[in-house]
Amino acid sequence: MQMKAAPVGVGRWRGGIVCTMATVPTDWAPPPRRSGLAGVPDWLIGPGANAAETAVVLFPAAAAAITIAAAGLRSCGWSRAQAVFGGALAFDVVGGAVANATTPAKRWYHRRGTSPTARLAFVATHGVHIAAVAAVWRRGGVAGGAFPPAHAAGVFAALLVAGAAVAMGVPRRLQRPVAVTAVVAAVVAAATDGGGVVRLPRGMGWFVPTLALKLLAGHLVTEEPYVGDPPVGGDGGGKEK
Repeated sequence: MQMKAAPVGVGRWRGGIVCTMATVPTDWAPPPRRSGLAGVPDWLIGPGANAAETAVVLFPAAAAAITIAAAGLRSCGWSRAQAVFGGALAFDVVGGAVANATTPAKRWYHRRGTSPTARLAFVATHGVHIAAVAAVWRRGGVAGGAFPPAHAAGVFAALLVAGAAVAMGVPRRLQRPVAVTAVVAAVVAAATDGGGVVRLPRGMGWFVPTLALKLLAGHLVTEEPYVGDPPVGGDGGGKEK
């Protein structure tokens, strides 16, 4: 397909690929999902996820799962069931936080035909995660404290309110700073690991901030899905890696 010239100051485009003033190409058109094993990254991350994007998502997720499960057993008095659950939860939340920052995820969840309401509904489904943590750590004991239902409900409500603000309540240019503000608030609320505004079990101080990072700063913020780097000379011919 022939490259067409756009007005001065806009850049050039070819199909769904746009070269901006900084000559960094973006692509808002997600490819079809692949089938079989090759399609696993398309479901975990987004259609078109390449090997590098898959690795940069899976490695931190696996490292977090192993580290948190081992630390919970060794230092936090977790039972084996709590360690298995905590590791699986870390894999999902940490991996999701990284995945939601990738080009395939951005262009899939923010593609034409999607809506802020649908993205907020995705945030709402994570009430299951919060309820599960409250159930697994329903008693304190040696694990360093329970996750009280009132605190769990407060976390869920705060995520929804902040999510609505990011997705529908502010102009797009303010989405990112408002989302980051919410993530910082989550960090502060959970900072003292059992004695903060949000009372979490020992070893679970990472959960609320990372969940906020995954959902608010990652999933809800609309950002350009870059598919290449600016070429030497800035002629708009960047290629997908």
